[in-house]
Amino acid sequence: MASSSEGTGPYSIVDLPPSLTEGVDEPSNDEMLEALAAGGVVIALLDVDATVVYSNLGGLRGSAIRNVMGRRSWNRFKRSFERTISLSKRHNRELSLDMNRGPHWFDCGLTPWVRGDEVVGVLLVARSIDQDRRARINLAQFRALMDAADEMIMVADAETGDILDVSAAVTRTLGYGRDALASTKMWMLDGETGVDASRWQVELASLRASGGRSSQRTRMLRADGELLEVEVSTVLHELEGHGYALYLVSDITDQVGT
Repeated sequence: MASSSEGTGPYSIVDLPPSLTEGVDEPSNDEMLEALAAGGVVIALLDVDATVVYSNLGGLRGSAIRNVMGRRSWNRFKRSFERTISLSKRHNRELSLDMNRGPHWFDCGLTPWVRGDEVVGVLLVARSIDQDRRARINLAQFRALMDAADEMIMVADAETGDILDVSAAVTRTLGYGRDALASTKMWMLDGETGVDASRWQVELASLRASGGRSSQRTRMLRADGELLEVEVSTVLHELEGHGYALYLVSDITDQVGT
């Protein structure tokens, strides 16, 4: 069923193209859930009672949308649905929908379906973001592991020298904030005199030629201007055609002083 909005309502939606409403097979419930979990885009036109009057997945048509969600998912979705109806404004949010097979995450866009000055339903466009969510969770776990380490861990772009990421130990020991380090070149922290971009690139080229791993004692510049005696283990790594330098830095001030 295609919808068309008439009148002067400010939040009208355009006609849905016939290609979306014709020739759609009627999948079973299992096929529908598999399609949702496979990363597809779901389009559904809901009336004010949240019953599906059109969907690109035939199995949804005529169903109450709550029937494909767990109770908790429906309660979250219902709040956004009712807000869209009452305020006649578009809402976009990420929702975890149980889908009766464990949680799947979707980016849900809700747009008022208006006829004249009356909101008669909502257009729902949902995109699976399971992979995006997993990537963010993995990144958060990686961040937690980095910040739990006693050693200073630093990641830099091997081409430009830009510092990309640091562990919490770096900010504690060197006194720089993460934002300040994000605009810093790796060689700017080197406490040895005469280190600049050219010398840093020469050292990295030598490191590549020798297998991409090295360990050396040097000094690093703290935020307060003091020099810190450190031992730096460096590993070069290539990911998707781009080079990165991973630094494991240990404070050896006590060793040097003995």
